[in-house]
Amino acid sequence: MGRESAPGGIEWQGRRRSCQAAHLSPGGSDEIDVLELPAGEPVMVLRRWTRTAEGRVVEFAREVNAASRFAWSYTFKIPD
Repeated sequence: MGRESAPGGIEWQGRRRSCQAAHLSPGGSDEIDVLELPAGEPVMVLRRWTRTAEGRVVEFAREVNAASRFAWSYTFKIPD
């Protein structure tokens, strides 16, 4: 994977993404209210780390989606 420039001129080398099924607990977060879900409803938790070539994390994102409203599709090139 080649280097790409992010906003601010930081060159990043790669990204790591993870996707995990979970259940939200009452009182554990405000995500139940924000997503308007009953306690125990399945969700998909996505996390993303972007790193420089030296391994320094320059971005982290966490996203919670109701599993019943979630679809994930990827299209990417396979290197020669």
